[in-house]
Amino acid sequence: MTLVDQEWILTGVQERREAEFEDAFARHGLPPPVPMTQAESMVGVAALLCSTDALAMLPKQWFHSRLFAGVIEPIPLLDEIDAPDIVFISRAGVPLTPAAAHLAALFERVAGTLREVGHGAC
Repeated sequence: MTLVDQEWILTGVQERREAEFEDAFARHGLPPPVPMTQAESMVGVAALLCSTDALAMLPKQWFHSRLFAGVIEPIPLLDEIDAPDIVFISRAGVPLTPAAAHLAALFERVAGTLREVGHGAC
């Protein structure tokens, strides 16, 4: 059985949810798997992963989280899968609240640090 034949959970990270699989599988001449369901939230994905044998494409950080310790296991792959871009969006002409401005500054600081140590684009 191949990864294509497994039950998959779409996580809704991409604008077109199907794109989550298409690129990764197409690079190897494979059709994208047919998802069994989709979950829009971390809690939904976690609940499905805890109660099924389904697969999902997840950020690496999930595997280091205490929340998922002993619950999910990574599948080692030969090729790295490109992650979607992460962007910061705010309304033009509307200032951020102090809390949102502080959070945005923290995101920018971490993104800059990751870029400096060679973790790719942020």
